[in-house]
Amino acid sequence: MAKGKKQKSKWLYSFEILRETTEIVKEKSTDDQGIEVTTSKSQPVVKEVEFKLQMPKRKQFEEAQLYYGVKLAEGIRAGLLTNTIISKKYQNEGGVFSENEQDSYGAIQLQMFQVEKEIQRIETGLADEEYKTDEEKSKKLSELVLTAVELRNNMQQFEAKKASIFEQTADYRAKNKTITWWVLNLSHYNNPTTGEIEPFFKGRDIEEKLMEYDRLEDLDEPYINEAIQKLAFYVAFWYSGEANTKEDFDRVGTFLQVSDDAKEVSEVMKKAREERRLKKQEEYEKNNPAPKEEAKEEPEEEPKEEPKEEPKEELKEEPKEEPEE
Repeated sequence: MAKGKKQKSKWLYSFEILRETTEIVKEKSTDDQGIEVTTSKSQPVVKEVEFKLQMPKRKQFEEAQLYYGVKLAEGIRAGLLTNTIISKKYQNEGGVFSENEQDSYGAIQLQMFQVEKEIQRIETGLADEEYKTDEEKSKKLSELVLTAVELRNNMQQFEAKKASIFEQTADYRAKNKTITWWVLNLSHYNNPTTGEIEPFFKGRDIEEKLMEYDRLEDLDEPYINEAIQKLAFYVAFWYSGEANTKEDFDRVGTFLQVSDDAKEVSEVMKKAREERRLKKQEEYEKNNPAPKEEAKEEPEEEPKEEPKEEPKEELKEEPKEEPEE
């Protein structure tokens, strides 16, 4: 009997965002006369909203490629130069970076590669033997993630300088427009009202989806702002080829988490985040129990012989001389 093929996932990646809202809670009590009274009051609650990035289809790749070409042509017609022309200009002048900058940038890239490789070794369990306890391994992983964030920030300084030269080109404009196109077409969420998975940016075509994007931004709701930021962040990494698997997206998410720690959130949000973290930690520990160490049999100690005390010599009393009469 032939085994069925594993069904390909419909989703590229999914994540949750905490939404702070209020809901009416009814409480029953008894008054002084013994009559039951129902009172309603609103209280802050936090609920998770699931967001999903759809797995791109072949037709979407074709549409995105066409969209990029259209936007590239628009830029050229508007008088923008292309990356090729700019690159040739700087190539004749020795490049965008000085020799010292090229050396520094290369060193940072190499270090970043080594750090990401070590993070991958720890996450896949290949480095388990190098750490005595899970606590030690987790501590090392946290240190590496922070190092990766710092290195990425340093890389971005170099890339920002390079990007500033090319950001006014037709290619750069077309690329950003295409990333936005992917965000608008891949983003879905679990609608809290209907409980159904729906497109986050509704519309029949790209223009209607862009109008919906603007409408959602104008609402200025914290959870919507966070969702748009994360969706754009994940799609940008996917578009550049740096995130294709769940593990890749999880690693990208660590950079966002570090940034989120610096933001001010309400006490309700802080509490809910901590509860969710503890819940996920409990589930992980439940599904991945730590191997029990076999009790080692300690060799029986042979009874130690107590040192024998040598018999003390008794003092002999000398015979007393009797006095002569």
